Amino acid sequence: MLTVLSDGRALPLCELAREAGVRPPTALSHLSKLLQAGLVVDERCGRHRYFRLPGPQVAHALETLASLAPHHKVSSLRTSLAADDLATARTCYDHLAGQVGVALHDVLLREGWLSQVPGGYALTPAGEEALGSFGLDVERVRQARRTFIRPCLDWSERTHHLGGALGAALTSHMMELDWLDRVPDSRAVRVTPTGRQGLQSAFRLPLPETNREAGPRFKVAERQAELVKADVARLVLLDDILGVVLDADLDDAAVGAGVRGLGPERLAGAARGDDERLPRDSGHLQVMEASFSHVRSFAPQVLAALAFSASVVPSEVLDAVRLLQAMNAEGRRHAPDGAPVDFVPARWRPYLDGARAAGDENRFKHYWELCVLFALQGGLRSGEIWVEGSRRYANPASYLIDAETWPLHRPEVLELTGMPATFAERLAVVDGEISRYACVVAQGSASSYRAPRRSPRATTRLVRSTSPAITARFNCRTPPP
Repeated sequence: MLTVLSDGRALPLCELAREAGVRPPTALSHLSKLLQAGLVVDERCGRHRYFRLPGPQVAHALETLASLAPHHKVSSLRTSLAADDLATARTCYDHLAGQVGVALHDVLLREGWLSQVPGGYALTPAGEEALGSFGLDVERVRQARRTFIRPCLDWSERTHHLGGALGAALTSHMMELDWLDRVPDSRAVRVTPTGRQGLQSAFRLPLPETNREAGPRFKVAERQAELVKADVARLVLLDDILGVVLDADLDDAAVGAGVRGLGPERLAGAARGDDERLPRDSGHLQVMEASFSHVRSFAPQVLAALAFSASVVPSEVLDAVRLLQAMNAEGRRHAPDGAPVDFVPARWRPYLDGARAAGDENRFKHYWELCVLFALQGGLRSGEIWVEGSRRYANPASYLIDAETWPLHRPEVLELTGMPATFAERLAVVDGEISRYACVVAQGSASSYRAPRRSPRATTRLVRSTSPAITARFNCRTPPP
């Protein structure tokens, strides 16, 4: 829990318990002891209670202790990716740590912007000038009520990164410049493409791409993120335009002048071409297509090993799956012209139509095959498609009692459900219930009577239709006026 709080955030009890893998009462017991020791402080916001570290000193102590601890064993891909993100770049309370933080610390020393002095570092005149040109107010940072510069031992790199007020100011400024992005629900941060270029130009700090960043899937996802940011900027511009257009006090000439007053460069920058429009699915299928080679490494073998059937015939999904199985067996590189596509969701049809219109049959086949696999996944979950010989994805009809064996099971089912054996017996039960309800209504005690759950509207209907005829039909005594 202390490690999760090391990025300076204040988190509620439930989230800390989830991160620690314990129940909230257990987490609260540990947090109470940490409160008594002064390692955490709590804040109340209405009914909620938040916990955070009291300051960077605790984070510094945690980082130093973590450098002495052995590395955790990686047992899954998710934990491996999370560990890689933390080792690459993360926040140590409020300053940059990890490989990027250590590299920045080494560059400042190598360039002569920092000098080693007894007990820590000092900022040289060259460093003060360089950081000032970078946009940092060094004098304001000096006035902070904390150590100006100090080395902080990095637990993953086993060497120092830059801490203190200067390290925090540098990290905050790089986040304002959009050089760093926080990874959700983690201390890890990601260096953006803008940040990669900025670190190279401002600090001569080259950052090699990781294996994940060099992959096509990451590049496509990065492109989609850039389009989303551009759309956010367009929405901000739209709000400004609507504020002018909807102003009732302005005439047409003033509205036009107000819109033009937003700036020609800003208006021109909002225009986008067809290649800059975000797909209807926010680029999900395009990201999957970037990893198509990985899908092809196992999907054909899985499809060849299984025999699929459909619960509802005809099934276009089953036809597409069998066509894909035949294409894999014959080694076809392109999908035939008559390949079924009606099962493809509307949000993915533009991918197929665009690839076919451009004559890119290879990409069309990639998109079509991914659509078939997703449709097969949905069919297996819904029961539309089932696997012969499977227990988990068996024929849904096998779970039902067929007409031939129903007479053998009927007495047991009637006994378990408490239902009468014949329709006449059931009709007599219903008639008795109606008689009882009608008498209750006629005697004026419907407000205190609660109908069974299986017929919640019975009393309401009887109240609305109570008449002397009903009273006479069921021999009920009419209440006095």
